[in-house]
Amino acid sequence: MLLRTLSLLALGLFLSGCVEKMSKPGATQQDYDVARAKCEAESWTKLPANQVQYMSYSGGFTDGKENCVPGGPNGTKICTREKVWNPPRYSTRDANEEGREALTRACLLNDGWRPVEN
Repeated sequence: MLLRTLSLLALGLFLSGCVEKMSKPGATQQDYDVARAKCEAESWTKLPANQVQYMSYSGGFTDGKENCVPGGPNGTKICTREKVWNPPRYSTRDANEEGREALTRACLLNDGWRPVEN
């Protein structure tokens, strides 16, 4: 159940775009900053960093240098282009980042903060 809730909250955050602005009656920006820091700290405790490796480029061939040799009709050159293999590239990402964002948002909502309409 918790995983389903986190998934739905993460999806909501993903669809809503970047960091949303929130407000609370009578609260200042400093109050928000403190509340957000508290909620983020709690989310890091529940979902610490989990670096996972993924393939960011699957590899493939690209055109390399052109090689030309004499031997064509009427003294022309015959040219071929090398194919160069570029191996796959790997990167890492934090698999828990979206879950932490969802937990932080839920914490702020539970504390009375509400999204500001744009």
